[in-house]
Amino acid sequence: MSSATLDREMSLHDFKRSLDKIKRSGYFTAIKLLGGEPTLHSKLFDMLDLTKDNNLKVQIFTNGIMGTHRVSQLVTYGNMIGYTFNCVTPGFQHNKALRSTVITNMKLLGRVSNITTSVTIDPYFQSKKFIATVGDILPVLHSVRIGFSNPIAGQKNWYSFQDFPKMGTILVEFIQGCRKKGFLGRFTLNCGFTRCMFTDEEFAFVKKHIPHIGWSCFGKESSMDIAVDMTAFHCFPLSEHQRVDLKKTSYTAANTALIKERMRLWNNLKKDICLRCPFYGYGGDKCPGPCLAFSMNEKTAQY
Repeated sequence: MSSATLDREMSLHDFKRSLDKIKRSGYFTAIKLLGGEPTLHSKLFDMLDLTKDNNLKVQIFTNGIMGTHRVSQLVTYGNMIGYTFNCVTPGFQHNKALRSTVITNMKLLGRVSNITTSVTIDPYFQSKKFIATVGDILPVLHSVRIGFSNPIAGQKNWYSFQDFPKMGTILVEFIQGCRKKGFLGRFTLNCGFTRCMFTDEEFAFVKKHIPHIGWSCFGKESSMDIAVDMTAFHCFPLSEHQRVDLKKTSYTAANTALIKERMRLWNNLKKDICLRCPFYGYGGDKCPGPCLAFSMNEKTAQY
């Protein structure tokens, strides 16, 4: 779906409709606002007020580039809002003035709420270089959310299964570097990681710092993203594979349809990819397989 066909932002009317559907489903008590950059939304504070009126919490995913007036307004919401800062943007990494602004905003919002940084890594991620850039803010963070860079289904993967073993070394190095810089909070793994990325020694180390590891697409409770046009999709990697029109159905029905398709894809792909793996399975140290979008692209390339 071309981004040119979408509105720049979700209308306040559609946001309210989404809240109503989500609340009726009874699934969630928190709303995640992603973008683009959600803090640029023209009706941001109206949206936050609506969420507050519905007794729901908010997690804002942001690049942190905000003026002091907007930050001051956000502070008034206290811990109703949690913040996940993306610190791997080119601006944060290479522009000292911009980075200083983002770090200041992180510290200001961190006085009233939990602050997380989101780090997406891949086989080419340079842990030492990244930690050198963000080292000053690690001690004030509540958590570090680590994701594995996943592709979009139907496009090309820019790394292969052969690169997976590199990830264990990179993740261990990253965790060690954060601890040395004074990070005392918790690490969480987002979807995409698989057991085959780690040697037994690396896996034992990671489990000490991340006790509850869930692998890949099955590593977290099912979630559903809602685009500005009110179409729902399971996750960004599958966003161009399947969408459900939320204007025409309930949240529960849309979520069920997306889960069914996810399971259909997984049942097909595991026959060619997952069943070969000695770590395949559920529970304990077992793993049900890699990102579905990655697997779909890899299967297309190989078979």
